[in-house]
Amino acid sequence: MMFKNDVHSDHRIAFDAIYSCTKSFRNPFTEVIYMMETLSETEFAPALPCASFTHNVYVDITDYFDQKIEIMKLYETELMEEPYQRSLSSIEALARYRGSRAGVKYAEAFMLLYEKI
Repeated sequence: MMFKNDVHSDHRIAFDAIYSCTKSFRNPFTEVIYMMETLSETEFAPALPCASFTHNVYVDITDYFDQKIEIMKLYETELMEEPYQRSLSSIEALARYRGSRAGVKYAEAFMLLYEKI
């Protein structure tokens, strides 16, 4: 789901709605919940410890990265020109950086919110 403190108000509303539906006593089948980062939204959250995106899970997307770029090209109104966050080169740069932290070519980072044990 979206990061709770994204600057985009729709993301915050979606988070609240989705999170309220995933309470373990209502939906015991929920095994894991991650928050994701969204370029040009997550990094503009207030720089406060309680509002920061603190990623703690990496997912290797190396085998899917080219497909991700092709899909992103379909969202013409969401893509940005250089040097902005949602340019294709910035998307690749973030995936490479996250990958370098995880020991793979490309990765995405998530923030674990809940995991059933």
